[in-house]
Amino acid sequence: MAPGRESIGAAARPGYLLSLPARAPDLALSAACLVGLILALDLLWSLIAGSTGTIVYASVDEPAHFATCFLALLTLVALRSSRLPLGFLTAALLASVAIDLDHLPGYLGSHLLTDGTPRPYAHSLLAVSILLAIGFAVWRRETRLIFFGLAFGVAAHLLRDLSTGPGVPLFWPFSAGTIFVPYGVYASVLLLALLVTATAGHRRPRLARGGLSERPVPGAGPPAGS
Repeated sequence: MAPGRESIGAAARPGYLLSLPARAPDLALSAACLVGLILALDLLWSLIAGSTGTIVYASVDEPAHFATCFLALLTLVALRSSRLPLGFLTAALLASVAIDLDHLPGYLGSHLLTDGTPRPYAHSLLAVSILLAIGFAVWRRETRLIFFGLAFGVAAHLLRDLSTGPGVPLFWPFSAGTIFVPYGVYASVLLLALLVTATAGHRRPRLARGGLSERPVPGAGPPAGS
């Protein structure tokens, strides 16, 4: 089958899974761009303003959150050597920024979601746990993957929040204590993800169920026994 025809056929199948960059150099280059973007945004903000408590900070923070989640997804692709489901990928990227909508009541003067905590209650492992529990409970595979993606995106969001601003109430409601790690730890995680994408994604990813699997090209020699 011609390569173009095969790609069209795979994309037309209802179970086709979206592919992130397939080759190791593509993964590493994409990861390097994301890491550079995140570090540049944070450095620029630290030089211009430095405060993470203003709503203007969202113009820097949300793109950095999105890039952090995308980098985590690239790392997952490299480790799995396989493609990611479209529902999982989309849900993760959306959740990585949409979770900050819970800051809106605070900007409007309400402490409904932040009474006793520096960040809203959804910025905790409880939110991740609830999303995972729903994912395991639902029957449909597509819906399950969406909830797993949402949990992944929220977890990626919390990873960055641990090193920016006042920290995260990870163990709310059991504890309102704030967990904070130095920014250098976050930067090291980003560089580690870059290293993983550069060394682990050597094989072209396979398409999961519903897609087409890659097969080796048969040898050009005469058939055995001839």
